[in-house]
Amino acid sequence: MRRANGAKFLLSIALSAAVLGSFSIPLGAFPPFGSLVDPTAGVWTIGPIARHPGDASVAVEGLSSPVTVLRDGHGVPRIYASSGEDGWFALGYLHAQDRLWQMDIQYRAGAGRLAEVLGPDFLEADRFFRTIGLNWIARAAAEARDAAGELDADVMRAYASGVNAFIKSTAPADLPLEFKLLDYRPEPWSPEKTVTEGLLLAWGLAGSFVDLEYALLEEAFGPGAARELFPLYPIGPQEPIEPGPGIRSFVQQGLASPEALRDILRKAAAARAALPTFAGAGSNNWAVHGSRTASGRPLLAADPHLGFQLPAVWYQAELHAGPFDVRGATFPGIPGFFFGTNGRIAWGETNTGADVTDFYVETFSEDGTKALYRGSWEDVAVHRETIGVRGGTPEVLEVRETRHGPVLTEEGQTVAMRSTITEFREELKAILLVNLASNWTQFRDALRTWRVPAQNFVYADADGSGGNIGIRSNGLFPIRNGTVVPRVPLDGTSGDAEWTGWVPFDDYPEAFNPPQGFVASANQVPVGDRYPYYLGTFWDDGYRARRIHAILEADASMTFEDLRASQLDVVDVAASVFVPELLRVGVARDATDRSVLDALDAWDFRMTKESVASRAWWSFLLAYREAVFADEYEAAGAAGMSYPQESTLESMTLRNPEPSWFDDVRTASNTESRDEILQRAFEAAVDGLVAEAGTNVSAWTWGAVHSRVFDHLTNLAPLSRGPYPSEGDSFTLNVAGGLSARHGPSWRQLIDFSDLNGSLAVYPGGQSGNPVSPHYADLLDLHLAGEYAPFRAYGTAALVPAAEIESILRLLPG
Repeated sequence: MRRANGAKFLLSIALSAAVLGSFSIPLGAFPPFGSLVDPTAGVWTIGPIARHPGDASVAVEGLSSPVTVLRDGHGVPRIYASSGEDGWFALGYLHAQDRLWQMDIQYRAGAGRLAEVLGPDFLEADRFFRTIGLNWIARAAAEARDAAGELDADVMRAYASGVNAFIKSTAPADLPLEFKLLDYRPEPWSPEKTVTEGLLLAWGLAGSFVDLEYALLEEAFGPGAARELFPLYPIGPQEPIEPGPGIRSFVQQGLASPEALRDILRKAAAARAALPTFAGAGSNNWAVHGSRTASGRPLLAADPHLGFQLPAVWYQAELHAGPFDVRGATFPGIPGFFFGTNGRIAWGETNTGADVTDFYVETFSEDGTKALYRGSWEDVAVHRETIGVRGGTPEVLEVRETRHGPVLTEEGQTVAMRSTITEFREELKAILLVNLASNWTQFRDALRTWRVPAQNFVYADADGSGGNIGIRSNGLFPIRNGTVVPRVPLDGTSGDAEWTGWVPFDDYPEAFNPPQGFVASANQVPVGDRYPYYLGTFWDDGYRARRIHAILEADASMTFEDLRASQLDVVDVAASVFVPELLRVGVARDATDRSVLDALDAWDFRMTKESVASRAWWSFLLAYREAVFADEYEAAGAAGMSYPQESTLESMTLRNPEPSWFDDVRTASNTESRDEILQRAFEAAVDGLVAEAGTNVSAWTWGAVHSRVFDHLTNLAPLSRGPYPSEGDSFTLNVAGGLSARHGPSWRQLIDFSDLNGSLAVYPGGQSGNPVSPHYADLLDLHLAGEYAPFRAYGTAALVPAAEIESILRLLPG
């Protein structure tokens, strides 16, 4: 039965590809259909390599001593090597064995080389990434690290050797399916490719065009109204990491033309559509001191929210090699554990979301060779990029650069971009030193070379009474001259909006063993409004941070089960704010309205799949946003642009209920109040639900319309999974934004320092990129059910119980 199902699955892949290509003529990126069903090299060949042999020995060049790899029942490898170099070599080999195509395509995305294998439809993405220069930044960084000859250079070389050992020893018929579907072969791996992948991940988390979107809003509404919609500092409780002393005043200015802004946003959107999704709904992490746990030992939770994809974002591993004894989440293509524990400390990250990208309106000479700066003309650097195009002629792209960075547009105006991404260099060194750290001091020192992207690193250890906990917002934060908030493109000629330095390392937002007994981040603003340095103005709306703090403040003796329940929590704090306001004024027109109001009144604000109130709340929220803002946006010519965050709408609703934004500007003879708009939104929501699902309110469950979707990186349906009915929403700790959630917890980690081998972890997917492997998505069912896999370590191969060994791989020097 399994073989028959596998054959049907492979046939479905081939037939799906056939929709895109005829039997004998390639169409786009796909090879002739005949080659796909070739029994010697087509899709059928992935079946025999779907399972790793039970016990195998492979001789490879580049090892100094034998390495033993024991895979568990989920295909998670435990690596035992006598030296660090051999251990990282083995991880490279395993990444390639399980995820080679994912590594290749993610590298190509960052390097601007997708069109080489995917065709001209991906030229726009390649042009964008060649323009911002991730390829040359990576080349320079890899060369600099190699010249420095430090730990990260040694690790990258060993890792690349492991990847290449697998590539060299693998016949074309045994390559991953996607190489067959797209009809190309992998290139040798290199440290430069590892750095490029790191840059792609960094750009996905740090690259932001919100300044351009805000500038368009300012153009439409004027500076005052735009700032009312998007305040300089978030409104409402934010639970910052560190309040900080001092205060600073700001001014605002806007210069760029709408044509230039829209051109850049169009290019960025085209590039984003072609890439793996690393930016998402947010992330959570927190650590609890032993003084507030039942065991007296610290607890730590972390779950980064990135794109749902197959193959999965992360690859789980355990490494015992020389000085390294570490387990956790690795990123295919990069050696290092971004989340995990080494038995002495544990760590996790969330994205800080600081403002580390500025845009400058430049003035060029008539011939375009010089840019004006402080009254003088400076040379504009020009270099040419040749972009290969599958089935077409290579394209030569001319990239111009001013002192601020690459020019992104000359439509209407010339706009250049400066970003901390150009400072990316020693981040892998930082992670490797974190993997080796034994205490807070070493952990903190390791982060001195972590520049991009700025992250909130949470920490815990078991030293002393109650252990230690800490958190740092760590990364390069530019110091700008003048008093300008860089929320819009700035004047590139005056010199009055320049980066003059970096916030000092010792002044980064930080908390270590704070009196409250816990630390937490959920992408909220990391500092109070009296912090002396500018870090940004666009932050998460803070609802998840409020929920974490509420849970931790209420539980002075947290158990490991409490920790687990909190990571899976689906209470919507935003709903707890808005629903009582609706209930206060809501008037039922009929029995259906009455049933909805009764459901909301009895609701505990938990976004469960079975909940009727959850669906009613979400429909109401969307209708309320439209009722408050759509009229003004349409009148200003800003339809389709971003509405304010819910925290701003909350403030308007609770603290500023005067007409203003509540008045419908389309009804000149009437001035609507807040309460009228609440009622209007309620009626619109109910009418929409009746149209969608009929008048049987009990059938309006959240899970009927809300799902999680896991698309394959090719978007081929047979390789994707879902939709799965789902709990949660954009504001819950167990996040699942939108009706078809494609972002969310990409890795869940729970660390218990009273019993480290009782710790748990899971991620949505599986270890293998082979779609017929039993480990392609076997962890997905656990993830969807709110379950976890054991996250324990064994210091030597001899200690691993036989029941926890599914396969053995011995890598031998050859």
